[in-house]
Amino acid sequence: MSLGEGEFQNEAQHYLNLITGAHRVPKYSFKTLTEWYHSPVPAHIFLLFQYLLMRTSANLDLLEKTETITKTASVDFVSRAVLFFY
Repeated sequence: MSLGEGEFQNEAQHYLNLITGAHRVPKYSFKTLTEWYHSPVPAHIFLLFQYLLMRTSANLDLLEKTETITKTASVDFVSRAVLFFY
């Protein structure tokens, strides 16, 4: 399944809100993130890393709540086990 950026944000919000009561993760443009990265203002760098940490955490929570990794890993394990025994 492939999700576009807007679809990802909607799905993430839906799952995380239902299960954990998580708050919405803001969406900043690449231009804004780049400006923060190149800014000499320490607060901008802090905002950038805080945003990246929040997005990463939301991605991992979404994968965990939807059991994407465990389902994929178990399918791969079963398919490898079948190939091994044949």
